[in-house]
Amino acid sequence: SDAQFQLDALLSCIRYTNDLKQAIDVFKGLKSTLSDARLLRDCWFFQAKAYLRMQDFAQSKFCAEQMLKLSPSHPQAISLGKLAEERLQSDGVTAAVGIGAAIAAVAAVAIGGILMGARKH
Repeated sequence: SDAQFQLDALLSCIRYTNDLKQAIDVFKGLKSTLSDARLLRDCWFFQAKAYLRMQDFAQSKFCAEQMLKLSPSHPQAISLGKLAEERLQSDGVTAAVGIGAAIAAVAAVAIGGILMGARKH
């Protein structure tokens, strides 16, 4: 619909995290007043997109899952859910690599200290 297109365009123009948070709060508030499944789905959609923009991939995925409960074959919900899941997995791999590198660095420093101490004796 035209209103959905306008909301989507508006959401894509928001640059600041606080503004995205305010938009999310608006959609949360709207959901509590709506009974129409299509409008509820749209609110979940815009929340999912806002969370995705904020890089809160877990919340984005949750919102996409809520959309799918209302419209199980909705292509945008499926697409958003997959994208959020991919980003979650990517972040998990990046975090694991970062932790592994940190552990390796600490181990290298410790071994270096032990070897330096052994050479002094």
